[in-house]
Amino acid sequence: QNEIIHIISEAIKQKILEMVKESKYYSLILDTTPDVSHTEQLTIIIRFVYHNKDTNIAEIREHFLGYQTVMDTWGQ
Repeated sequence: QNEIIHIISEAIKQKILEMVKESKYYSLILDTTPDVSHTEQLTIIIRFVYHNKDTNIAEIREHFLGYQTVMDTWGQ
């Protein structure tokens, strides 16, 4: 079951990256917050302008890409 979830999540991420590559404008949103065990987690979100070819309308899309454990939050 975990393998299926991993395969599906990788396919979804690949589709999102294809849409971002077609986009002229994009931004990454990064934020950290501690989880219940006080481990810092980095949230990774991408926002981009998607041109819907069916409707010929530009849409703002935002997708959560995942969490990443942060070892150090010192800003040097």
